[in-house]
Amino acid sequence: MKKGELVMVSGKGRTKNWRPSCRGCVTGVRKNGVVLVRWDGTHFEDEMKADEVRIVSPAVAQADAECARTKANPAAEGEAAGRADNARRAQREK
Repeated sequence: MKKGELVMVSGKGRTKNWRPSCRGCVTGVRKNGVVLVRWDGTHFEDEMKADEVRIVSPAVAQADAECARTKANPAAEGEAAGRADNARRAQREK
């Protein structure tokens, strides 16, 4: 992992009981394998083990960005949300 990548919880370790939709951005990586993550909707960094987070696929990240852009246009919102859901579903099936 590297700084700036989007990550989500893996369901391992501390994240076992976290919401599967928890996402954040990598703000740093230490040599001992610790990944610093700033979770969406928060103002703090969390030290995570590398196996507790996984990289969000580019397809999911792009679909989420498109969904966020269309919030101002209700007609396009449903279509973009559907594509985002499909991308997430495909990511989970891998």
